[in-house]
Amino acid sequence: MVQRRAVELGAEFVRADVKSFLRRDGRIAGVVMRATDGAEMPVESRIVIGADGATSAVARALRDGRRQPPEKRAVAVRAYLDGIETLPHCVEFYFDRRFLPGYGWIFPLGERSANVGVFVRADLLAKRGLTLTVLLDAFLETPPVRGRLLPEHRIRDVKSWQLALGRCGLMRRAGDGVLLVGDAAGLVDPLRGEGIRNALVSARIAADVASDALRRNDASYAVLAEYERRCEHIIGPSLCRSHRVERWVANSPWRVNALFAIANRAPKCFDWFLNRLTNDFAIGAGERDQGHGAL
Repeated sequence: MVQRRAVELGAEFVRADVKSFLRRDGRIAGVVMRATDGAEMPVESRIVIGADGATSAVARALRDGRRQPPEKRAVAVRAYLDGIETLPHCVEFYFDRRFLPGYGWIFPLGERSANVGVFVRADLLAKRGLTLTVLLDAFLETPPVRGRLLPEHRIRDVKSWQLALGRCGLMRRAGDGVLLVGDAAGLVDPLRGEGIRNALVSARIAADVASDALRRNDASYAVLAEYERRCEHIIGPSLCRSHRVERWVANSPWRVNALFAIANRAPKCFDWFLNRLTNDFAIGAGERDQGHGAL
């Protein structure tokens, strides 16, 4: 939808891979892209906006080839499951020692189908000697899930991907002639693994800052650093809260059981806690998503 609207407003959409970058006077001044037919073409630009995900080539160019360390990345695996008894009007999150501080999920797509998957921090997956495929299989074998699978159930369209987690403190998201947005900027919530909202917010901030830079005919870092400041002011506080809770859970998994005990005994307190973690929506008594602790 976003792409379609951009094209309607005059953007030109081209399907291609970025192979390298054009540089002028030490700054990124465009890209060299390779089209689907193999032809390479340089594209000059006064400002390059990297929206190319957690493995962003633009981010690596900005950071001199350095990747985010494993503790600042997460991985997830998603599949579509046909043949499961879903809970009407509910999304489900499952917490298990094998994924913490991540989780497993079931998002219903219909009466007998669901989007299922597991989200876990990349460094913890490696330390525990596990793979995403093993975790997904283990999740589907947990009693609360296994008992709802129909005999003819089948899994399809399994897909895995990386996520660049947000952290406390100012991150490098701009440079001379370049801005990073969304996952490329490391704006995924480290506790929930959700990044769409922050991606859209960062894109709007980038559009405002880039427009101002173009009007001033100055795309230097001195001007584009305003983007970093606004991201830190608008998005930073929620990322920092989630980061602290994520560390809190990772270091003491038993606290998850305590949280669910509080949720059962004092739901309004639990609602307050959840609402402190997210700006996406307000959760009230009777409106909570289904959550299951299995530690």
